[in-house]
Amino acid sequence: MRVPTLKCSGGCIGFTAFLFMAGGLTLQFMIDGVVSQQAKDMLPLKGNDSALFQPWVDHGGYGSPVYNYQFVWNITNPKEYLEGEKPNVEKIGPFVYRMFDWRENVTWSDDDAKENISFTYHNYNVFIPERTSPELDLKAKVYVPNFALQGLLTTVRSALANDTLALEAAFEAIRVELALVDEGIILHRTIDEVMWGFYDPTLLTLIEIAKASGVDVPPSVSSYIGLQSIDTAAFYAQPSTQYSGTTDY
Repeated sequence: MRVPTLKCSGGCIGFTAFLFMAGGLTLQFMIDGVVSQQAKDMLPLKGNDSALFQPWVDHGGYGSPVYNYQFVWNITNPKEYLEGEKPNVEKIGPFVYRMFDWRENVTWSDDDAKENISFTYHNYNVFIPERTSPELDLKAKVYVPNFALQGLLTTVRSALANDTLALEAAFEAIRVELALVDEGIILHRTIDEVMWGFYDPTLLTLIEIAKASGVDVPPSVSSYIGLQSIDTAAFYAQPSTQYSGTTDY
């Protein structure tokens, strides 16, 4: 018995291809719409039962670990740099840390939409030696710019710009103090100190000299120096606020 066959012309094939393409595009738009709607439903932090509340409130400890890769740049010609030459720098790293950050005392604003969230923020990093090259040493010393001192000098120069005598007197007092120590515009410190900070008693003295000269030194100019320099006691005492995402603008 002969099996009947179906023949399809070029137009038939083209129409079939069009149907598949149209169906695929329609399905893609439907999927995009569903995903977009799910994202809009998940992202707002409406309360403790919101889908993303736990990952947000305990970012470093919830789910996959978060790693922080730290580098430092060592000035290999510090003497020549101080004499006016272009600095030569050496990139050292990465030093790998696991970051833990979380939020406490979370409260929502009193408005119906709960548009703002207030909280206290906490953060710390744990060194992960097995993810860091064994050739890297946190206790190795490097030469780095003293950005805190540069910031203080800029503050003094700006505050006393209209009083030449006071500016010269303040700078002379600072020069005398710096002559007593080995560090100044360039710091020679361990990598651990550069990354995570240290208290510099010399800079504290210079800040007092600036204040005695009539300079209003802002809190951002501190005797605590470091790439991650946060005065944790003061920083954590300050509440933070962010938008909850409940309202579109």
